[in-house]
Amino acid sequence: FGGNMGLGQALDTVLEAAQRLSHLPDIQFVFAGDGVDKARLEALAQETGLANVRFLGQQQAEKMPYLYSLSDVLLAHYKRDPLFEISIPSKLFAYMACRRPVLMASDGDAADLVKAAGAGVTCMAEDPDALAKAVVELYSMPPDERAKMGAAGRQAFLQQYSRNVLLQRHEELLSQVARLGAKL
Repeated sequence: FGGNMGLGQALDTVLEAAQRLSHLPDIQFVFAGDGVDKARLEALAQETGLANVRFLGQQQAEKMPYLYSLSDVLLAHYKRDPLFEISIPSKLFAYMACRRPVLMASDGDAADLVKAAGAGVTCMAEDPDALAKAVVELYSMPPDERAKMGAAGRQAFLQQYSRNVLLQRHEELLSQVARLGAKL
């Protein structure tokens, strides 16, 4: 997990899933970032003795793609809330650009994007059992299957969400608006 550790990310759920998977020592949960909930989450992980959870702290933005490249799977988790159902976190595009499979624990548009791109696995928000099951699903996959998901996410990023593609779309939209305004 990389990024903001706030209340909207509901990362208690991730710690609960980590606890359920503590019998699988190869599965490690690594958090890189900061936020209003970070200290409480670190204390909770320590209190519950989660040996499979690491907090790296805030990292320089330039370092994040390198950290992502070291991961087998990149996690985005959000609180179950109607606002998050219609939101797509910017980290999702960064994850996809890094050619790693995504585990999107959220309902709505972000999960739909991951599914449509074939970029990873999704599960319900704030459901530690569903999250643990999704982690085990990804862990049990052959590495080449995870690599295919990562490649599909990268391809979707390049074709639909890269800076050049988005700039072109905005230019086209502004041109259409300008033409429409000239007719009025």
